[in-house]
Amino acid sequence: MKYAVAAVYAMMLLIPLLVMLRSGHFLKSLFFSAFQGGFALLAIRALGLLTGVSLPLNYFTALSAAVLGIPACTAMLLLDVIFTVM
Repeated sequence: MKYAVAAVYAMMLLIPLLVMLRSGHFLKSLFFSAFQGGFALLAIRALGLLTGVSLPLNYFTALSAAVLGIPACTAMLLLDVIFTVM
């Protein structure tokens, strides 16, 4: 099971990288994605003091935010809220 999760995560990270590579502006796309994702992750952590919902800063969240950007931060935040309620 853990290998299946690792494979799905690797595919999730590989697809946006391939799209960035095919766009012809790989470094620019990667930089803006990393900047937006990092800023969103830090904003979520800062607002966590007010809302009580925060994301931990570790390799998984940082890599996901850097490669996938704002959608990854939003998905991780929604999953955190859903699994906290259950």
